[in-house]
Amino acid sequence: MADPDHMPAMPLATDPGITIRQLPPCHLWSLRARAPDVERLSVAWGGGLDLAPLASASTGRRHALRLGPDEWLLIADSASAADGLHALAETIAFSIVDISAREIGWEIAGDHASRLLAGGCPLDLSDAHFPPGRATRTIYGQAEIVLWRPASERAWEVRALRSFTNYLTRHLAHAVHNLPVSSETR
Repeated sequence: MADPDHMPAMPLATDPGITIRQLPPCHLWSLRARAPDVERLSVAWGGGLDLAPLASASTGRRHALRLGPDEWLLIADSASAADGLHALAETIAFSIVDISAREIGWEIAGDHASRLLAGGCPLDLSDAHFPPGRATRTIYGQAEIVLWRPASERAWEVRALRSFTNYLTRHLAHAVHNLPVSSETR
């Protein structure tokens, strides 16, 4: 099996309305906490965690995705981004686990990105139902993913377990190749 950290460049973006690139490595944490502690955890993280479920917030290079009532995916460029949270561990009960080595991510961008994702994801990805800032755990094909639509109108991030790298790479390549594009959208 190929090492996901040393995958060759993915020639997936053969359609002019799609760009797919593997995201550079970053630091990821799974945070589980109770509602009364969210304010203190937000201060320690250096960004807002008091979000509606399935929403996200970004402060500089720190991102918080609220995946459930007591669950967040935290993303940052620096391993020290979670130091404030680790310091709180002795005063309040919560769980923070470094999952940086567990997942790999892709950015899917362009005018046809949502149509490409809709080919493997059962969610309604229209602007009305999945606006920028939305994040959720779902599936793409048969792989569990975290799907996040950052602030950009036409860009999405997909994160999955490293063991799904080959499967998702092939599935995305197949989807790009078979993406029906009407002549009006070109």
